[in-house]
Amino acid sequence: VALAGKTFANVQAAEQASGGAKAIASQTITLDGTDRPATVKMAGLRCEMLPHPMGVDTPTPRLSWKLTDTRRGARQTAYRVLVASSSELLGRDQGDLWDSGKIESDQSHLVEYAGKPLVSGQHCYWKIRAWDMEGKEGAWSEPSWWEMGLLSPSDWQAKWIKGAQETVRSELTDDWIEYAMVKSSSDTPEVLAGAQQYGSQLLPAQVLMGCDFTLDTIPTTARMYASARGFYTVYLNGERVGDDEYEPARVAPTDATTYYATYDITTLLRKGENRLRCVVRTGRFEKTAALLLQINAEIGGESKVLVASDATWRQTTCRIVNGDYDLGEVYDARIRDALVHADPVSTSAWKSSVQKFSNKLNVRW
Repeated sequence: VALAGKTFANVQAAEQASGGAKAIASQTITLDGTDRPATVKMAGLRCEMLPHPMGVDTPTPRLSWKLTDTRRGARQTAYRVLVASSSELLGRDQGDLWDSGKIESDQSHLVEYAGKPLVSGQHCYWKIRAWDMEGKEGAWSEPSWWEMGLLSPSDWQAKWIKGAQETVRSELTDDWIEYAMVKSSSDTPEVLAGAQQYGSQLLPAQVLMGCDFTLDTIPTTARMYASARGFYTVYLNGERVGDDEYEPARVAPTDATTYYATYDITTLLRKGENRLRCVVRTGRFEKTAALLLQINAEIGGESKVLVASDATWRQTTCRIVNGDYDLGEVYDARIRDALVHADPVSTSAWKSSVQKFSNKLNVRW
């Protein structure tokens, strides 16, 4: 038994038996692990606090990891980070983007990247090894990766667009106005008059905009970058892109930043015609629903912009004809569902009434 740095053998004497003897059995047990080889391993690799983020838009991403060592008093005394431009180089322990060398430090959270300048859309592969409390070198971690976003405004070919402002009035709209604004004050005529006047100015709570595009070959990789004033939901070839609600996040009317999200849409694209549909809804702080969307793809080793929102996009009517963030929506099931039927935007149901929209907010990941 190993105790206080000393090892004691527990020996069981040989038992004599007729015609022979059993071998002596000996076993050494380590209680505190001091006699074991270094077992320090790295896990939980994260970039900007996410396991495999896409759309990272800071030129110096911050890297974090966890030390997995079950020994008492275990701690990191040094680390080495490798960042490579390909998984093959990383597998050969070559960090062509950054090789930190051995750094004497116990820091394992939000370590800033300090390698070669990174470019928009770049895929970065990385791994980490550490030294333990006894100065013993641990094994390399499993590889991880992150992907850069659009780092410069010049990377955006997309333009902000909005649907044409149309007054939507129907018996459904009138019923909704009366219920929402007059029901509790039916004995006040001026409230009803105000509600009717307000109703004549109501705009669609939801705008459906889209475009069609053709691919001769399937891209190696494809990324969609999307943002909105209000909220958006995107469908590509009938499949929803992502599963988050209320994208993008905007927490206050005074927030000067609107965020964009990045999606891997490689498997949603198909050879031939592709149909992109974007539902944009007004938010709590926005009275106009606007969209910014761009698709970048790698085809034949070359990066290309496949789709960029602009005034050539078209719009059509949604089943949600009116609504309010607080009071609810007016849903008209009699309207043909353009998302289900996926009619080409060249049909008469789609109008060429999409307009450019001036947005002064900063766009960031």
